Amino acid sequence: MRKLLFLIAAMLFCNHAFSQKAELTVIPRLDLVPQIPINDKGKSDFYYGNSSLYTLLDGELGEHFSYSAQFHWMNRDTKYLYENTGCSNAVNWIDWANITYKTGNWSFTLGKDYLAWGTYEEEAYDFNSYFELSSYFWNMFPGYEWAAKVGYTLPSETTTFEAQIATSPFGEHFFSSKLYAYSLRWSGEYGAFKPIWSAQLMEIEKGKYLSLIALGNKWTVGNIDYILDFTNMAVGTENFFNQSMNITGWVQYNMPQYELFVKMGYAFRHESEDWLGDGDDYGFEKDIVPTGLDSNKNYVFGGIGMHYYPIKNNKDFRLHSVVAANNYCNNMAVNIGATYFFRILK
Repeated sequence: MRKLLFLIAAMLFCNHAFSQKAELTVIPRLDLVPQIPINDKGKSDFYYGNSSLYTLLDGELGEHFSYSAQFHWMNRDTKYLYENTGCSNAVNWIDWANITYKTGNWSFTLGKDYLAWGTYEEEAYDFNSYFELSSYFWNMFPGYEWAAKVGYTLPSETTTFEAQIATSPFGEHFFSSKLYAYSLRWSGEYGAFKPIWSAQLMEIEKGKYLSLIALGNKWTVGNIDYILDFTNMAVGTENFFNQSMNITGWVQYNMPQYELFVKMGYAFRHESEDWLGDGDDYGFEKDIVPTGLDSNKNYVFGGIGMHYYPIKNNKDFRLHSVVAANNYCNNMAVNIGATYFFRILK
């Protein structure tokens, strides 16, 4: 562990010495989440939600190269992050670490990256997300993989196309499993409408693929964002749009010192095989997030939340409160906490 920390410190020093532009942010977050029974099967409880410590590093090396990395140093089960360092089917302390070469309208990215699928829920930083107010798919699917990606942006700069090959989240280890994921993504900004759409093939095992279509849609009207994500997942072509589906939508009202949001989601799994596996592998409490979906019971969740920035004209310090519940678990979660963005380099 000491060798690892020394290596990271050396990387940060080199980054500061040779980068033309560098930004380093340390992000601690604390969640306090009491669980309140909503029926006679529930029980009062408490946990620390998405309490974590992150660092976010971005910079440029010369005219054509840039890099980005996010390290997840601590969470409620820090040991788990480091035990899974070499795994592709679980999160670990390296969220991403990649380098990008840009020339003209083309970009080429290599390293650990997020899978290029098209939903706004998946686009959000983890330190801006809440377990209890996120979809079953977001909670259960490990999206950080080693990848190579090529992108092309039209001269108008309104439209970007990307193709990515990555290690599959269904492989136990990054490269030795020899399972891969293939993605195509289109994103754009067309006035108020900002789509992120993608299509993926992910190897579950050799010769067996999960097909995934993800359509993320965002409309911004004044101070209000309207977001609707649709994801369809299927193995094989039979009943392609009736195997597994996830729909998530939310509305967010943005003001300089606060943000108010309402979010809801719906999902079903009709196939007999639950390819996401047992959620106990991901460490989520059964009283907050379900560890599997019943093929005969659809999943519905919803809640409300608020972000408040107490320092005027500064969003480095954020207070949050979120209330959420779903039809699988017997408790309502009330998440109260704070996040601070320490901008070490900027």
